[in-house]
Amino acid sequence: MDILIGGVSARGLAESAVQSGLRHRIVTVDYFGDFDLGLLCTYRSIKRDLNLPYDPGYLIQASAGLTFDALMYVANLENYPSVVEVMAGGKQILGNSPTVLGLVRDPVTFFECLTNAGISAPKIIIDSEPLDLDFNIRWLRKPLRSGGGHGIAIHLPGDRLETGFFLQEYLDGLPYGAVFAADGRDACLLGISEQLIGRTEFGADDFRYCGSILGPMGTGQAEWGDLVDRIRQVVRAITREFHLVGVNGID
Repeated sequence: MDILIGGVSARGLAESAVQSGLRHRIVTVDYFGDFDLGLLCTYRSIKRDLNLPYDPGYLIQASAGLTFDALMYVANLENYPSVVEVMAGGKQILGNSPTVLGLVRDPVTFFECLTNAGISAPKIIIDSEPLDLDFNIRWLRKPLRSGGGHGIAIHLPGDRLETGFFLQEYLDGLPYGAVFAADGRDACLLGISEQLIGRTEFGADDFRYCGSILGPMGTGQAEWGDLVDRIRQVVRAITREFHLVGVNGID
């Protein structure tokens, strides 16, 4: 089987696949087109081959002519189900389908799933012109398509909620990310890490992601055990609701 790996940077997954001894031919399409990626497999690059800035749609153009039997995708294609669908061209997708991506990336659907499962979740507002917004609550303005904290800001009185953004209640706490494997029915929690957010010593600000530290950090053993149980509850609930498959992440 020939497997196409696509996304902003395909190098990490491609290198893992090749070094694992996987008996499949790997081809990749990404933005960077790292030189050493070309030592591992056939590759195409938006930057090297098309001389264009990154845009998910250009991955379709860059992959034209590549032969493959199945598609695997990495960040940030989870934000672009239609690009995944076109790139796959009716071939097997090794991961969540475009339909699943559309559902799980919808804030209303996602947070309704948590609420229905009895899991506490922040309030959200989708309306472009929310009426009587309660500013006793601190609000975050977040892009519907985002990654790494890009575009997230505190929403203040008088600020506009532009198309493509939503509001989410800002809750104090430690930022964590979790990775889990899913089979469409249940999930296995693989790891949890504390996220470094807005650390100026690493060149970041506001809500920008700048690294991770394997947990538990900043919590006692009892708190850590409770956190693991709660995250396990979340990943199992969303796996059952959205039929997630493969390796997934949640922040």
